[in-house]
Amino acid sequence: MAKAERGHFTGYWTLPGGYMDHNEHPSIGCVREALEELGVHVELSSEAPVITQRVFNDDGISFVSFTYEASWTGVAEPLEGGGGGKHAAGIAPRRLG
Repeated sequence: MAKAERGHFTGYWTLPGGYMDHNEHPSIGCVREALEELGVHVELSSEAPVITQRVFNDDGISFVSFTYEASWTGVAEPLEGGGGGKHAAGIAPRRLG
């Protein structure tokens, strides 16, 4: 997870995420964003998301979010260009409650 430095979630710990490239499948974007924002290569357990969230509200926030189950067994690579979060950390599932 990374602490967001921009957007609606500034200051909060979030999963890596971002905009998809034109004609990019969301599962490919998930893998790319994990590398760009956290410096890790992940492998998805499925191309189907485990959570799909659609948010459209009167505050002008509108997005569709896909969350995937993934595994990672490597070492984090140094981030180039700062990534999407200044602080990053691995958090064990048992700590999430």
